[in-house]
Amino acid sequence: MDLPQCCSLFLLGKHELPFGLGWGWYQEMDYETGAGLDVSSLKKQSSFETAVSCISTLLESLRELLPLENVFLLSYASGADVAMEVASRVTFGGCICFRGGDIREVAAGAGSKKTQVLQLLGKKDGRFPEGRVKSAKDANVEQVYFDKDGLMGDSKEEVIALFKWLAPRLNKRMPKMEKMFGSSK
Repeated sequence: MDLPQCCSLFLLGKHELPFGLGWGWYQEMDYETGAGLDVSSLKKQSSFETAVSCISTLLESLRELLPLENVFLLSYASGADVAMEVASRVTFGGCICFRGGDIREVAAGAGSKKTQVLQLLGKKDGRFPEGRVKSAKDANVEQVYFDKDGLMGDSKEEVIALFKWLAPRLNKRMPKMEKMFGSSK
């Protein structure tokens, strides 16, 4: 994305997925058998908490350099799960979750923070059926569903929804700097 006054930092999770499928932020499955780990699995919980702690610490360290209300996390799948949990713990500009961000585990704490979350989800994705989350408004979460399966972020409609959500949250102008450099719009 090429947004004015913005920069991007791309992070990959440290867990290499089997069969060359990429990288994950926490251990969601047994990498030898491919079987998904239950939510109560200590291995899953521990690696999830480690990832959340890592990203939370990174955000907190940025606070010394820039206002966190100017920081947005754009995340996908397991990264979205982690980002949504971080949004329940740290106040920052916003969190965009493509096909992820399982709110079940964060709804209790998320409402107490100001971080707003956008979830972009597929109606045909069994992981996030429409209407499953009743407390989304209380948790500062807006959910937008598209008529597709789990592959997200590849359509014009999704990009439009993303930018409509981002537009009122981004700093569009810096009048003081415009005066300093003689710019007038």
